[in-house]
Amino acid sequence: TTINKALLQLEHLQCLRMEPSSQQYRITPLGERLAQLPVPPHLGRLLILGALLGCLEPCATIAASLSLKSPFTVPFDNQTAYQLRQARKTLSRWPRPEGAHSDHILLL
Repeated sequence: TTINKALLQLEHLQCLRMEPSSQQYRITPLGERLAQLPVPPHLGRLLILGALLGCLEPCATIAASLSLKSPFTVPFDNQTAYQLRQARKTLSRWPRPEGAHSDHILLL
């Protein structure tokens, strides 16, 4: 069910943990902090860890980019849809070091 999937996701994000003795979920200190943030848990965790690791600014950029709908999925007409597909192909071939994965700059 949806509730079970949400519980598993929160457990995976280390917001909840299962108490072995009672078989009940308990909120973790990270989960308490995430509950105070007005963002989805996965983005909140990114922001908290970014702050702890001293790289909050790039993490905030990534979180902001991930919270928005992709401009490539909102075609206005056939011509615009074609242009967006072409732009996406161009960006996917953007030069980067051998073996490197996509950079968050492509989200901007």
